[in-house]
Amino acid sequence: MVYGEYGRTGLYDLQQLLRDLHGAIDRNRPPGRAQMRSAKKIAMARLLLEHLPKTHRLRTDTWRWESLKASLDATGDVGVVDTLLPAVDHAFTVKDVTAMVEKAELELVTFIQPAAYRPET
Repeated sequence: MVYGEYGRTGLYDLQQLLRDLHGAIDRNRPPGRAQMRSAKKIAMARLLLEHLPKTHRLRTDTWRWESLKASLDATGDVGVVDTLLPAVDHAFTVKDVTAMVEKAELELVTFIQPAAYRPET
């Protein structure tokens, strides 16, 4: 899956916040103590979502917020890890995708929501 950089900015904010929190917790653990377990990371992610301010840019887009909640309800902990705690999540701009396609000598047919990627629309 190729994700657009700008449409997921609120989500990327949360991913970075969780990485920063988990890193700070792990750095401050006494020597010999294990790093934070996945179950605790998932619980922290769920707690963050539960208390996310209505002014956060992920919540101000009602459609995106409701879609995210429905998706996480349907996929459970796996969805939380995939969406908020991924090991790798690289976003692309239209220019990035076009360059990749051209380099591979392929042809870009369309985007899933083409109007979202055309500045003139």
